[in-house]
Amino acid sequence: MMPPKTSEKAAKKSGKAQKNISKSDKKKKKHKRKESYVIYIYKVLKRVHPDTGISSKAMSIMNGGAARGGRRGRRRKS
Repeated sequence: MMPPKTSEKAAKKSGKAQKNISKSDKKKKKHKRKESYVIYIYKVLKRVHPDTGISSKAMSIMNGGAARGGRRGRRRKS
C-alpha cells in the first residue's frame, strides 16, 4: 500500500514540506583548528602512572600550560 498523499497546505502546517536547496546554496563554516596537546599529555601520564586517570578540567589546565610553554619557548629563541 502507498502512504496517503497530503496537500501542500497540510505539509506546510506540519513543517514537513521539503525545500529544494542545492549544495551550492548551503555554506559550510570552516572551523579553525586549535593547537592541542591533550593526546601527548595523556600518553605521558599513562607511561608514568598507567593506572591513573585525569579529569577534563585538569586536562584543560594542563593543555593551557603546555600551550603557553610552547609560545614562550618560541619567543625566546630570537
